[in-house]
Amino acid sequence: MRAPDELILEVDGPDLHPTTIDTRAALDLVESFVRLLDKTAEAHGMGVTLQGLQVVDKCFQAVFKTSTPQEMHVVAAAMERLIGGGKVPPVKGLAEAANKLRTSIRKFGPGHRFKIAMGEWERELDPQESPQGLMPESITTIRARLVRIGVSPPRARFEAGSEVDPFTLSITREQALAYSRFLDQDVDIEISIKRGVLDTIEDGRVLHLYPMDENAGPDAWLNWLTENGRHWNDVEDHLKELGRYDD
Repeated sequence: MRAPDELILEVDGPDLHPTTIDTRAALDLVESFVRLLDKTAEAHGMGVTLQGLQVVDKCFQAVFKTSTPQEMHVVAAAMERLIGGGKVPPVKGLAEAANKLRTSIRKFGPGHRFKIAMGEWERELDPQESPQGLMPESITTIRARLVRIGVSPPRARFEAGSEVDPFTLSITREQALAYSRFLDQDVDIEISIKRGVLDTIEDGRVLHLYPMDENAGPDAWLNWLTENGRHWNDVEDHLKELGRYDD
């Protein structure tokens, strides 16, 4: 069982062992890994710590201790996505650091596998070039708190337990007026979004907002029912529609 405060970089390959690995390649890999880790943390506005370096007698495994495991987990996951071809945020030196680690990995040649892990979490490092632009647009529904509304241009800012950072989405002027009554309240929002390499919401718009507060007033619930009730008018078997007959 891996310790939750240890970050592991592992290389597996034919006849690979701490005593047989190319010294220069190993040092270059570790240096590139730590540099990208620091740059990814900077892009995410997080401070992370590393103490010590242990080489484990299993293929080649570099183990780093950290006193900031939660932040390190976020940064490590973001770094894995970045190496896998995620969008590079506009942070000075980040793209260069990502390319350096990709080059270090590729120097080992075919037949080698690279893994990054913390506690029960682990991912393979598969170097791919980063595409231009944000990740593809997706539609999802999350529960969030509406913390601010702007009118020029109309924008809504939210905080959500499922998201590391607050995020701002476009809304219409009509939505801005209708949503103002829900400021500082938890709501369900259906949103169309694009995520960046750190898996944060970088751009998008609000499609619908559904109030959670039963005391929000009859108008709010009437609006919600008007938006969501139409679908059920033509449904003959509601249990079937809800999937209650599925095994």
